[in-house]
Amino acid sequence: MLNCVVPYELSQLFFPHLNSAQGSIVNISTRGALSPKCGNNIDYTISKYAMIKLTEQLAIKFSPNVRVNAVCPGLMETQRLQEINENSYNDLCASYKLNSLTKNNVPLDDVISMVQELLSNSSMTGSAIPVCAGADIV
Repeated sequence: MLNCVVPYELSQLFFPHLNSAQGSIVNISTRGALSPKCGNNIDYTISKYAMIKLTEQLAIKFSPNVRVNAVCPGLMETQRLQEINENSYNDLCASYKLNSLTKNNVPLDDVISMVQELLSNSSMTGSAIPVCAGADIV
């Protein structure tokens, strides 16, 4: 549950500064937390679902001066992912591509762009935004 406890503790610690600066928090969850049919690691998936609920609760608690949102990325081809067994990595990437609407994995730059948007968009708070090539609805 560190995926939920640590963001909670950090948000409490930084709230006074964020409140005076009218700042923003963007949590990183996962698209697996949005769909019961994905995610083989139940502990991880549940902790990331809890993060979405934490995001919603903090948005209420910290309003009106601090906005809180979450990004829920799909499979990103990162170095960490590539460090797993080569065959598993290739199978995982191929499977994700088959099960996404765009038939692609998620570029890291797309996730970064969404985080930047949530940091700058003064109208968004309490939202969990999927960035997963449509895999959350397939």
